[in-house]
Amino acid sequence: MMDITDNIYGLWTVLEEVERDKNNNRMWLVVCECGDSHVRRQSNLVNGHTQGCFRCINASRRTYERGKPFSVTVMNCLGRCTKKNNPRYKDYGGRGISICPEWIDAPGEFRLYLVELWYETVGTHSLKRYGQHDLTLDRIDNESHYEPGNLRFTTMAEQVYNSRRYK
Repeated sequence: MMDITDNIYGLWTVLEEVERDKNNNRMWLVVCECGDSHVRRQSNLVNGHTQGCFRCINASRRTYERGKPFSVTVMNCLGRCTKKNNPRYKDYGGRGISICPEWIDAPGEFRLYLVELWYETVGTHSLKRYGQHDLTLDRIDNESHYEPGNLRFTTMAEQVYNSRRYK
């Protein structure tokens, strides 16, 4: 019998084996990168049929801005602020705009923060209607960083008025 304790499968980390299910399948207590814990069948973990909790998996697939997934937004922000070869670096990282260090080390946390911020902005009732919202990620203080408390979702018109050319 294979012990998969401490193994990582997708966003899951395996904590311990729990009692078997009614079909005698091995069941494991797992924790998602967001901290939610669940019990999952070993075969589903090993073969990739389960990759993380519902919230995290959907967060990586959810879109809010012209069909763009949250994970792409995170990578775009990281690129603009940390990669000198990024065409937008001069407007972000080159000006000293950075990203919260915890989010640089764990981009999944940044993505989860955006999901929660989205829920606060638009509400959970609109989860299936992302494409109907023309909102974009905006820094409240345009001279400050991508960090908790300085981000919001706004319309493009609001974001334009928050840009350097209107300050």
